[in-house]
Amino acid sequence: MSDIFISDDRKTVEKICEEAGFSTERKAALLDGLEEHPDIAEELTYYLEHRDFLCKVNVAGMTMVDVLIWQIDHFRAFLDRDTDLTKRNPAAMGVLAAETMLRLRRDPDNVLKEYSDDTGTDRIIG
Repeated sequence: MSDIFISDDRKTVEKICEEAGFSTERKAALLDGLEEHPDIAEELTYYLEHRDFLCKVNVAGMTMVDVLIWQIDHFRAFLDRDTDLTKRNPAAMGVLAAETMLRLRRDPDNVLKEYSDDTGTDRIIG
């Protein structure tokens, strides 16, 4: 376990994952990824404590802020629904952004393709 991702941080992320409905496997993969990549764990921990970003980690030109903005646009239709956890829980959005940063580190080409192909709520009509 990294020095940055200490036991209390892990417990906090576990609780957020449970509240967000993550499967046991998804939660374990996220926690393992954060231990494997302490720089992303540090970004997430800082966000959870301060609701702000360090922006020290840059993976394939993307920071946590970039990922969070992409996710907000991507989930905008769901954010309009009162039942969506991310509307009431900014910590869950931070965890989702960290999860995407881990995916980006493992497979930058495919994640960047998703990013560039995703139009979010913008659609061409006609």
